[in-house]
Amino acid sequence: MNNRTGSIAKRLNAALVRRRFARAFLMDLVLAVLVIAVWCLTIESTYGGTVTNVQERWFAGYEWVDDHLTEYLQTDGSIRGLIRPDGLIFRGTMYCFTIGDAAHAESAAGILTAVSIAFVCLLILQFLLFIIGHFTGRGLIKRYLRPIDDIALSAERLSSMQKTPDRAEVASLAHAINAIDDSDKRVAVHDSELGGLEAAVNNMLKRLEESKRKQIRFVDDASHELRTPIAVIQGYVNMLDRWGKDDPKVMEESITAIKHESEHMKTLIDQLLFLARGDMERHVIHRMPLDTNELLEEVAEESRMIDAEHEYVFETDGQPHPINADPAMIKQAMRILTDNASKYTPPNGTIKFRTYEKDGQVCMEVSDTGIGIPNDELPRIFDRFYRGQNLRGESGSGSGLGLSIAKWIVEEHSGTITAISSEGIGTKMTVTLARYDG
Repeated sequence: MNNRTGSIAKRLNAALVRRRFARAFLMDLVLAVLVIAVWCLTIESTYGGTVTNVQERWFAGYEWVDDHLTEYLQTDGSIRGLIRPDGLIFRGTMYCFTIGDAAHAESAAGILTAVSIAFVCLLILQFLLFIIGHFTGRGLIKRYLRPIDDIALSAERLSSMQKTPDRAEVASLAHAINAIDDSDKRVAVHDSELGGLEAAVNNMLKRLEESKRKQIRFVDDASHELRTPIAVIQGYVNMLDRWGKDDPKVMEESITAIKHESEHMKTLIDQLLFLARGDMERHVIHRMPLDTNELLEEVAEESRMIDAEHEYVFETDGQPHPINADPAMIKQAMRILTDNASKYTPPNGTIKFRTYEKDGQVCMEVSDTGIGIPNDELPRIFDRFYRGQNLRGESGSGSGLGLSIAKWIVEEHSGTITAISSEGIGTKMTVTLARYDG
């Protein structure tokens, strides 16, 4: 075990042992007070005393009780225990209390001596446990800190190298991580004092596993989706190589297909990278006050300029509906919804934009008169790479990532996105965000 782990373990163990000792001391003290308080209430009850009718309570040595109280005790005749029991630490100590006009006293030497001896014995035992834990408890902590220390040391060696790290260094770091991650185990020490450390380490292991799963999913998704356009491009390149050199028609067809597939591949890669950065929490959201009326009107106007086959309509109640959001990201999400609507809406169909408020939330709505989505497919439309069966026939060039990106953007703004659809009638997508009042 290296010095770094030993030092960390020593400090952690010392802090935990001190906290345990302090907590035990306070519990013992509280227990002693409770025992004495119960004894006092029991003594009071023998004289008919209750919590409400006892006026005064105090402890005193009977030799030093003031004259007024001594007179009460003598006239009342109820004084007991004024002897000096030998061997008691608190001999002569009295518990005094008054009920009405009568004063009473009872020897407290026995209970105080018993409680004090028990308290001191517990204190000595806990102090011994403190000493033992201070010198022997480090091993448990050091064992669970070892993987973290290995990762830190390997990362430090890599970052301090001036040249490209060699394979041995990379393998060392990978081995340190895999030693934790691949085992799919969790730290379990079953010690309440180590609960915080155990939770922190397990949380780190969980994030490592989640990060690894996201990387694997990204590679699988990318390889699966890129396989088709690459195969198409390769096919047309081979056709050009065989017949396209002397056949202008084949050359034109091949160039058009290659251009189309390369653009599709570029879009797909951009979308994959956007989602990958989102999974790794690398996107920076620049929030600012934003009028949703202006944003949707801009999206509608842009759509009219690039798409003459559909009618784009913007509706508003004339009232401002502000939100606090990243303008570029929110606009990207609304463009995705608009793009999706135009793909599956026949020519001369209508795509409508509407903004309104409901229950203190701002709603941005994009509806169309397209082919609609079957009910059994509607819950999955926001899944990555999912495309409905009827949608593939209408538009096979989609990647199935657009709605996933829109959902990610909306959820990063603490909003929701919902879809309502009916086959042959159309689809309505609604983005709901918190209203911003400054």
